Amino acid sequence: MVLARVYAMGFPWFLLRGKWILVGHEAWAKDLLVAYLVLHASRDGHVYIEAHRSWRTDLLGILSEKIVGDAVLENIFLVDHIRLDRIGDARLLVYIEPAKTPYIRERINVVVSTTPGSGVKRYYGWRKALLKRVGEREFLLVTSDRRYRITLSPDYIGYAKPPQGVYGEALKLLRRGIVEYGSLTTRDAIDIIAYNLGVKRDQARKILGYLVEKGYIAIRKGELLVY
Repeated sequence: MVLARVYAMGFPWFLLRGKWILVGHEAWAKDLLVAYLVLHASRDGHVYIEAHRSWRTDLLGILSEKIVGDAVLENIFLVDHIRLDRIGDARLLVYIEPAKTPYIRERINVVVSTTPGSGVKRYYGWRKALLKRVGEREFLLVTSDRRYRITLSPDYIGYAKPPQGVYGEALKLLRRGIVEYGSLTTRDAIDIIAYNLGVKRDQARKILGYLVEKGYIAIRKGELLVY
């Protein structure tokens, strides 16, 4: 069973397709993201939520008023236990902090919200997304093959805005450099920033360090990865 709606570009809707384990330390951020996904899924059918800790149900009302105006709150059910034999109309199942990975053989969309080190494991057919804070309201959503920089707040949920000023210009330069040269080392990046922005290498190194610290760039085995 899959979601009927074809979602527009602008957010990683893959979390609404298949079986996902959402892992992170920030409970409020996971609750906010899950509530957002629940509201969108409610437009296509019933959503069942099994919570094993206190869950911010008030977020559904807040987000439906501010962000997801066409949600169908009547399609959302918070239950003590999801009975798989009674959810033929379900479009999404949500488990909040279960003790272990739910045993679900059906082809259905599932999101399990948990913390690192829990008993929830990624079995065959399941995928994992790590939610990592990189700013006050900004997070990296990391899967096995992609990284998405997103903003989570009661007023806006979606892709994060790029850095401003000199940091934004440096990020554009590095993205262009990777397209042109294929790969960049840390030294290459510093040279590009210093030459094109007309700053000294020490300043270019600080600019690069800021972009790394904030999660716009990662360095793996001496090579730059730009997100």
